[in-house]
Amino acid sequence: MNNQYNLHKYVNGKNIIDRIISILNEDDINTDMEIEIINSIADFIQNNLQYDYLDSFNKLADIVVNIIENFNDESIDLYVDKKNRICNLIKSLSNLKEDFNSIEVNLY
Repeated sequence: MNNQYNLHKYVNGKNIIDRIISILNEDDINTDMEIEIINSIADFIQNNLQYDYLDSFNKLADIVVNIIENFNDESIDLYVDKKNRICNLIKSLSNLKEDFNSIEVNLY
């Protein structure tokens, strides 16, 4: 049962990453949507700490924490840096997806 759960969680994680990348690639992301996406990524990170051995996972976590801290401190102009934030998230998520694809999954 545990292996089945782990496989389900692995596949589900890959699907979540694909969906978030797809949404981030859309042109019409408003600030509320961006905040929802960042919160979703933060939830994903919190719920998948078993991947903390992956550099790409930790880099994504660092980027998300940095964005959240900047939003909370109001130290950034939400509109000026938006494209850069989204590009960094897409790149980081793509790197994590690449690492996920290299994970060997054994079925018994």
